[in-house]
Amino acid sequence: MSEAEVDITTRLWTALGKHYPHWEVNSMGIAERGLEALIFEVQSNRHGALAIRVPFMRIAKNPNDPEVNYRHVLQKEAAIYELLNQKQFGAAPRYFGLVSDNHIDFLATRFVSHDDSTPNSYSLGQILRQLHDIDLPETMPYILIGSDFAEHICRRLDQRMSFIRNWSDKVLPLPDRSDVLRALAPVSSRRSLLHMDLRPENVLTCRGAIRSLIDWSNSAIGHPAVEFARLREYGLLNDQVLKGYACNPLAQVKKATELILRLDTAVMLGNCIFVRITKCYGSKETTSTYRNVTTNIGEGSLKMSRASLSRFFIIQIQ
Repeated sequence: MSEAEVDITTRLWTALGKHYPHWEVNSMGIAERGLEALIFEVQSNRHGALAIRVPFMRIAKNPNDPEVNYRHVLQKEAAIYELLNQKQFGAAPRYFGLVSDNHIDFLATRFVSHDDSTPNSYSLGQILRQLHDIDLPETMPYILIGSDFAEHICRRLDQRMSFIRNWSDKVLPLPDRSDVLRALAPVSSRRSLLHMDLRPENVLTCRGAIRSLIDWSNSAIGHPAVEFARLREYGLLNDQVLKGYACNPLAQVKKATELILRLDTAVMLGNCIFVRITKCYGSKETTSTYRNVTTNIGEGSLKMSRASLSRFFIIQIQ
């Protein structure tokens, strides 16, 4: 373990003994090392195996988000897990606890064993339909709802595309703000809980059967078309998903709306490439490598989401 990992492990042991002594924790180890957090597998006499997520830092920034308060992120996820457990949504792990003190922040849920097999697409569609049909409370903490979500997409598109412009030789114009808001208006009235990050690493499976959906940090409340546009941009939307869902939410919105939503995802994926290049090669080679990536971006605004921008980014990030 690195020095930072040893420090986090020590603080986690101390916090568990202080806040949850009745869990009777007897062992722990790092199960996953993410870009933003460590995931520990913790064994307890009271609850069995737990997954405990500990962010590396409380306040952070990255090319996609100028400032992220991970305490708020964990509080948001805790509220979502509590709701999903209450609604008996079977694809959410059981929630056990949240700690936010001066020394550490962490979220504890049931540890779900998995084998990284490809999820059954039909089952994914069924699970998404169950999720989107859940009755929601009027307010939920730290989660974007309706028109706030549309405004947020406008702001983050501009901010994230600015980062791409700064590190590439391309000037990539965005659609006019009023056009973006008009295109997103149809998806701002529906109140469905959206996961918004159903990459394979967040869909835990065993022999193809979906056991759990994790990492709800990007979740929002809006029209299911928002979720399906992101799935399509990830390359995960197919006929079996639509069959399991029993309809196609993207058919309920105009093409311009779908392309704005896909553009939002494509730009996010592009900046994820920058983060991964930096992690792999260091900052010295980042600029030239990132510019080589972004020279493959097509010209235009809405058109580039349908053409080379999204496809190239997805190929690079896999």
